[in-house]
Amino acid sequence: MCWLADGTIVMGHENIIYTFKKNKDVDWIEVASLEQYGIQNITRLAVSPNGTKLAVVGELIAEEEAKPLTDQLSPQLKNISWIAGNWKGEAFGGQTEENWSEPSGGSMMAAFKLIKDRKVVFYEIEIIREVNNTLVLQLKHFNNDLKGWESKDETIDFPLKKITATKVIFEGMTFEKVSENEMNVYVDMKQKDGSIEVIKFNYKK
Repeated sequence: MCWLADGTIVMGHENIIYTFKKNKDVDWIEVASLEQYGIQNITRLAVSPNGTKLAVVGELIAEEEAKPLTDQLSPQLKNISWIAGNWKGEAFGGQTEENWSEPSGGSMMAAFKLIKDRKVVFYEIEIIREVNNTLVLQLKHFNNDLKGWESKDETIDFPLKKITATKVIFEGMTFEKVSENEMNVYVDMKQKDGSIEVIKFNYKK
């Protein structure tokens, strides 16, 4: 952990660098992942006297395990625009629809619904937005009469972990491009016993 000239605190955990600005941030902000550089465990951070350079000391992944730099894409909406479209599939014993907009205004927006026995079971409103040089997916659930599951100001948030040419990986949700007209969405769902089950949604345009 170290401090920048403006008081910003910089911390390394595993292969992620986080920052925290006093009197501004309410939680640590992920600013960089060093996975693509073959670093798996940051052990020390140091800032140059003029505050323009950051030195990082960490453990290196074996060369055969390290991933090429080209695998990972920058956290920008243009790199996930393939998600846009009208997608349909089956899940939970019914039919699902998920309609994603093209990127605009720094975000993408989606409406989801589950239909079972010819009736809507529930809806979701989802957004992926650019914030603090990364992306975050946020959503809210609604009954079929639009009464919300979450409180007024509450959202379920999925911070971005990684983008590749065919995957957008958030914490708890992953989008996988199968082809131009097919994708899989994997969602971590907590069970009553506290375990996590990964649910796969297969969608086609």
